[in-house]
Amino acid sequence: MRAAIFLAVTLLVFSQAWGEDPELDKVLDAHCKARAGLVSLRASFTQTTVFTLFDESEEASGEFAFLKPGRIKWSFTSPDSSLTVIDGESAWTVLPHIRQVQKVTLGGSSTDRVMSIIGFGSCGAEMREDFEITLKGEEDGLIILDMVPTSDDIAPYFSTIELGLDPGSYLPVKIVFHEHSGDLMVFEFSDLTPGAQVDAGEFEFSVPEGYELIEY
Repeated sequence: MRAAIFLAVTLLVFSQAWGEDPELDKVLDAHCKARAGLVSLRASFTQTTVFTLFDESEEASGEFAFLKPGRIKWSFTSPDSSLTVIDGESAWTVLPHIRQVQKVTLGGSSTDRVMSIIGFGSCGAEMREDFEITLKGEEDGLIILDMVPTSDDIAPYFSTIELGLDPGSYLPVKIVFHEHSGDLMVFEFSDLTPGAQVDAGEFEFSVPEGYELIEY
């Protein structure tokens, strides 16, 4: 499930035309300015996967790192270890329990799409090409943007993606992926440290010995 979500995320990008909602434009402008000034970031995160049909959920947690341009790393540490790395050209998901690495080739606009969906990628008009974005309002002290996919390569994966922005920094602190099945995947960031020391070498990746490589 986790690997599938990350692989699907590689296709994502935002949309809609400027000027239809002045309040939305104001929020997106502030969000874009926050992104433009962000070079690196570290944070802790929790992931909650909700299986609606069975009224069950699973939780995981770990550490997140970002380095401009186009590099992120999700290091899952609990309840088991796994890793997703995006180096600007490729996305790698390491699944130790099955000794497998899943790879998606990115580069260019594809990298922008995956970075945008978690709030650290391209901005402005590029955010509005394949999504309808509306300003949902405030929930739990966060500014919530609703993004509904409209493109054929995005819509099969998610019905809606909610991006929760901190009203002070306008950086993302919560992301909710709504699947068509009704299941949810919720990421929440804490201890955000913009400008943290992040070395480019952290995003260099090679397939561990004894692991099967699956390319998409």
